[in-house]
Amino acid sequence: PNGLVHWPVGSFALDPEELEQLQPYDPQRSRELIRAATGQDTIKIKVMYPADSDLQHHKDHVPIFFNQMRDAGFDVEEDPLEFTNWLANYDRLDYDASLSLNQIYETAEEPLNFHLAKGPQGNEHYAVGIGGLFPEVEEAIDESKRTTNPEELVQKVQEVQRLLYEKGPAYLPIFTWIDFIVYHGFVKNIPAARGLGTTGRYLSDWWLDL
Repeated sequence: PNGLVHWPVGSFALDPEELEQLQPYDPQRSRELIRAATGQDTIKIKVMYPADSDLQHHKDHVPIFFNQMRDAGFDVEEDPLEFTNWLANYDRLDYDASLSLNQIYETAEEPLNFHLAKGPQGNEHYAVGIGGLFPEVEEAIDESKRTTNPEELVQKVQEVQRLLYEKGPAYLPIFTWIDFIVYHGFVKNIPAARGLGTTGRYLSDWWLDL
């Protein structure tokens, strides 16, 4: 993972040096924490994922993710599903853990919304964030959306991330840093900066000139 808010959104992301402290890759420390919390060497966890999708190079992430989870002390039970079945379970929160397909984030707001108690869309679908355990998380995320001052917005988004790391995030985004998209010439009005992003579908009308 590259932080709760990724570096492509600029100054909203935390510096790599700070991330090294907040979320180090330390399998041994993970095993020590599991032992301290449970008295056992491992924790069993069932992880679903869409097994028949190549979107965003997802199939390349799967073996790396599970190997790192096992190194960190998790007894992983893999639950590969057809995309439609995975999506149905994901939508209705019928899972223990999910290695999920993601989307193009153009702002810091949406990845932070995954940490809200009622999930990224506020309708109790897809995810349950730690805001359900810690009201101060809900308040901090909401507060970060109230400012119109650019410098203050950056500061608040960074403060939210630090608070989430302090409490223990239940959601860590993993991203593919580059994507190649080719459109036919008859597909019109797709701005290059937001062709498949989270705002593009709201801000642009696309049409086919056939």
